[in-house]
Amino acid sequence: MWRLLWLLLGVALVLGLFLRGRAPSTPTLPPLTLLDLEGRPVDLRGLKGQPLVLNVWATWCPPCQRELPLLLRAEATHTRIRFRFASQGEDGRTVRAYLVARGFPEGPFLLDPEAKVSQAFGLAGIPATLFFDREGRLLARHLGEITEPLLEGYLRVLSD
Repeated sequence: MWRLLWLLLGVALVLGLFLRGRAPSTPTLPPLTLLDLEGRPVDLRGLKGQPLVLNVWATWCPPCQRELPLLLRAEATHTRIRFRFASQGEDGRTVRAYLVARGFPEGPFLLDPEAKVSQAFGLAGIPATLFFDREGRLLARHLGEITEPLLEGYLRVLSD
């Protein structure tokens, strides 16, 4: 019995070290090019110079759908912070139709058809919200649906 427990513990430890060493981590805005809704390239590194909230989402994701209005309201009131929304694995027609149907603006939305952002930051699911300082350094990441109090706390840190 003890041998089996020690064996399982050893396997878990080795697996944990292996996965930890292999997990992607990106402490700054990565050198990725996404597309705007018109299909024009947008270099994420070009978003430096102003604090940035990068939300990773998809139109088919219910938690993403619920948090999007909150994030768009925050974008309207926190004008010194840049917001971008990177749709994962979807094309422009799908995203644009979703936005038009709900009356959302098209400006801050980006297309990430190959889910490069999720890969670069090792995101296991969506929604995820990444918070960068004006130098493009990742300050925080929030996995899952964000609430208004949590979002406001993150935004206070970015505003300092």
